[in-house]
Amino acid sequence: MIVLLFVILLGAGLVAIGLWLGVHGLRLRSWPTAPGRILEKQVTRDGPSGDDPYFFVAKLRYRYTVDGRELEGERIYRGHFHSFEPEMRAFVEALPAELPVHYRRSDPQDAFLFFDSLQWAALALACGAALMFIGLAARYGG
Repeated sequence: MIVLLFVILLGAGLVAIGLWLGVHGLRLRSWPTAPGRILEKQVTRDGPSGDDPYFFVAKLRYRYTVDGRELEGERIYRGHFHSFEPEMRAFVEALPAELPVHYRRSDPQDAFLFFDSLQWAALALACGAALMFIGLAARYGG
């Protein structure tokens, strides 16, 4: 009985996290954009001191203009994005020199280039719903 309650609560927690991630991700899509220009781009090792032996991150610096103010940014995604070196180098090399920068209307220095995928929201929702269904079916299904 305790295990079933735990499974149901875990599922509900995952559903809540999935909903929050989805709403937050969709809200970001309403941010305005400004034309941006990449100033620097490189690929470095991931990790707090750049010592991760497997994963690499893109480091960018870009300039964009909002209401006549020139600003600079470095954030690529709202979250963290890393990959193996060949994939990350291909990602960086494929970036155009000019691209739109998404910025927060109330604080234009809060900016990023690309939206995070909503896949984590969908995964959390699906797993949470499945756990809740399994727990409820085991409890009340007979």
